[in-house]
Amino acid sequence: MFQSWIFLVVVHLILATVYNQTYKALTSQMLQPGPLTILIELTAGATCLLAVPFFDMHWPTEPSVYFFLILACVFYALNDRLCTTVRKGMDTSVFTIIKQFSTVFMIFAGIFFFKEEVVFTKLLGAFLIVFSNVLVFFDKGKIRFDKYIVLGLLASFCAAIALFIDVNCSEHFNLAFYVGFTLVVPAVMIWGAERISFKALQAELQNCNLTFLSVTGVACSLMTIARLGAFQYGEVVVVSPLCSLVIMTNILVELVILKEKTDLAKKITAGLLILLSIWLIQL
Repeated sequence: MFQSWIFLVVVHLILATVYNQTYKALTSQMLQPGPLTILIELTAGATCLLAVPFFDMHWPTEPSVYFFLILACVFYALNDRLCTTVRKGMDTSVFTIIKQFSTVFMIFAGIFFFKEEVVFTKLLGAFLIVFSNVLVFFDKGKIRFDKYIVLGLLASFCAAIALFIDVNCSEHFNLAFYVGFTLVVPAVMIWGAERISFKALQAELQNCNLTFLSVTGVACSLMTIARLGAFQYGEVVVVSPLCSLVIMTNILVELVILKEKTDLAKKITAGLLILLSIWLIQL
């Protein structure tokens, strides 16, 4: 069952939806984004490390793999830190839509840096992603362009670079260790870069909902393991579009459970366009 990519995709969608919703709840009450990011990453990283014995133990022999892993952690740290700020200022469904810009960046990186073939369906898919985001932020004839959109785009760019660097790294490691490493190391990097004190971490820990913090951290670790496992056992052209269904699951949660109906038609339309664009990109 745990080697079934279909099962792993379903697990990823459920956990990713929980993760996004509880993360949003935490940011709405946070004192500072830096300490909260660290607490979530450390909780998620600890969960991964506990899962290490359940996966095959193997390690890379090439030193270059470790170098690129550390480099990826730098961009994961930037992405994770920016996302905490962005989540506070955006609806969860909108955030999951704008994060799809990382796919656009990946396409153009492949074309310009790796000289990949220019495919019309991929370019059309990239255009639809851009259009769907414009649709979401189009308000009464104007484009709502604020700092959260800018930071969201920057986070997507960092996520794309990190993914581009480590796209082949995970298969060289124990999967749980790999995911845990890319959570704990960015947490340490943020901790040092922002010179966050233990007092600030303690204050954030006392302020936040511990249940939500635990759920967010555990969901983060397990959803990442499930997603990487699905890519290892299934085909990218199938798994990638299915994982993007998290856009629709978050919209449904906000509609059914949270009774959030603001710009619902635009969000659903944008979500469907994103799914169509992912399908076109994978052709």
